[in-house]
Amino acid sequence: MVQSTIATLNDDADAYDDNLSEALQLAERIGFKVDPGTIPAKMHTPRRPLQGPLVAGSNVTMGINCDMANVFDVAGAARLAEALSSELHVRVAPASVAEPRNKAG
Repeated sequence: MVQSTIATLNDDADAYDDNLSEALQLAERIGFKVDPGTIPAKMHTPRRPLQGPLVAGSNVTMGINCDMANVFDVAGAARLAEALSSELHVRVAPASVAEPRNKAG
């Protein structure tokens, strides 16, 4: 856990310091020696917000700037997603809401 956290410190540059501190505290608690050479330098790479289509295998994700689209709540986002899915002839299945195809039960 400590090694994994340290290896991915720059995945969330805003939380770099907090994550490093917590990883070092955990290492101390469990008696794990952290080699300072394994701690990556803090990088300040600005994240580009996801905007437009992103294709990964057979999955397509669409990033939309809600301010530009005048969407200010979940209901508005749902209406926009439905309108886009109808226009693009694709099925909208938000990851946070979609259920597995083969539900146990």
